[in-house]
Amino acid sequence: MITQEMIAQLKDKMENDTKKEFTVPELIDEIVSRYHAKELTMIREIREEMDAYETDHNTSSGLFKKTQVMDARIQDIFQEFYALSSELKHHFEKEEGEVFPLMVASYDMTEGASDRSDRGAGMDSQEENRGGKLFLQREFQGHDPALLREIQRLEKEHGQTEEHIQEIIRLSDHYGYQARDVRLASIYQKMQICFADLSEHREREELELFERDW
Repeated sequence: MITQEMIAQLKDKMENDTKKEFTVPELIDEIVSRYHAKELTMIREIREEMDAYETDHNTSSGLFKKTQVMDARIQDIFQEFYALSSELKHHFEKEEGEVFPLMVASYDMTEGASDRSDRGAGMDSQEENRGGKLFLQREFQGHDPALLREIQRLEKEHGQTEEHIQEIIRLSDHYGYQARDVRLASIYQKMQICFADLSEHREREELELFERDW
């Protein structure tokens, strides 16, 4: 089970990592390489265990053997995770194929313009203290409405992912429902590790990437 100590360790690790200063392209590369492939692998492994569990609990082994039927509540938990995993796959594809390239292009344009003007007209800079860390808040005269809309969509999808996670937690009684089943306990454990990683991932996008002045 994920403990408060494990969550604190993850947050400490994230705090140490975010002390580094990343450009937009560097931060995007960091997010994609650090989270996307790893989380898709986690999700695939969990789904494989869930598929095997469902197969074993929804089949009969012989004509005179009683057919096993999976608990309806476990089915609901699995369906929530299936929905979450499908949505996340699409979310990552959208980020990597559409939104992140737009961010890089926007960054390249604004950085190029600011270099040419020696960071003069069109941009003001100020340091803002957020949670003990200094961020450089950049204010550009022009904004990209299309990119802002895409970021808002991504944030909405983050919220939908969190809703799935909270529903899984509720349905599973905080991962305690039928947890004496060793196979189910293993699935719960892997879900918790995956969700902790997704939480760190989401915070880095929303606090470091999406909050930039697009």
